[in-house]
Amino acid sequence: MEFLLVVQEELPADDFQDSASYYGIEDVVTELVEFLRSEGETASDNTPRWEEFETLASDYEVDL
Repeated sequence: MEFLLVVQEELPADDFQDSASYYGIEDVVTELVEFLRSEGETASDNTPRWEEFETLASDYEVDL
């Protein structure tokens, strides 16, 4: 999942959301940012289950 790269590189949410706005995907990115900030408590159809995300992060050695 590309979102793991955002986590790994510790990209500032504001920069990430500015880029999302440029590409017209700010709604999806906002959901992903909230998903990460809330550790899966805020989820949507565009986000995985938190447990799945944790497993994937672990597989790629990305600290959440």
